[in-house]
Amino acid sequence: MRLLLARQVGCTSFEDIRTISGCVCDSYRDACARLILLSDDREFIEAIDELYILNSGFYMRKAFVVMLLGDFMSDPLNVWMKKWKVLSDGLLYNQRRLLGKPDLVIYDDNIKQMCLVEIDRYLRPNGKRLSDFGCMPGIDSPNVIPFHNLFIVNKLSYDCCEMLSEHDSLFKSLNFEQFVAYHDIIQAVSNNLGLMFFVDGFGGSGKTYLWNALSCKIRSQGKIVLNVASSGIASLLLLGGRTAHSQFAHHLVLTG
Repeated sequence: MRLLLARQVGCTSFEDIRTISGCVCDSYRDACARLILLSDDREFIEAIDELYILNSGFYMRKAFVVMLLGDFMSDPLNVWMKKWKVLSDGLLYNQRRLLGKPDLVIYDDNIKQMCLVEIDRYLRPNGKRLSDFGCMPGIDSPNVIPFHNLFIVNKLSYDCCEMLSEHDSLFKSLNFEQFVAYHDIIQAVSNNLGLMFFVDGFGGSGKTYLWNALSCKIRSQGKIVLNVASSGIASLLLLGGRTAHSQFAHHLVLTG
């Protein structure tokens, strides 16, 4: 509104301020965009940089929420893409302290999602949600929220891009039988069908190769895979594999 008032002349109502060439825009941001007053949102990007000199990531996320609520930015997605690292400052450090794991690694995609969850949390007391701002990225999965659980953190620590690259390499060499099993299993996972599959074959027929291709595909989507084998030697052949005892022993409760 401030920028429009400096440009518009003879306005007698709020609607007049948003009227550009006889057309009433839906918001002040749209009106500014039509007048190319905030084409690159440079002043907001510079404001974030200036604030960051003396303030923490927590404060920066709060400031970004104010910008969203005020409908100030012409292209919030552009500002987000350029300044998400600043807005995410402190999130990794907080998780390392919370989990007592100073070498914890959380990849960029998950850091972005954690930051979006925080922004959404700050919007809600003001009667808004992140989904109300169609120009902003959405929260892809609730899996980013329980990062206080070290087990989940470890299972989500795979680099999605690296997993996708590994999957593409494995996928090219699947034979016909492997491809049929791969297709059926991926379909079940993608559609949340909750099915069970039994893959049988003699030693060296490519069962482990199939499991690794499936694991890479699912992990590349930011999902959790638990690769479990009955013996230690077999588990070493699986990506991130563990024996059943090692994986589940701490969850078992023995009763007399």
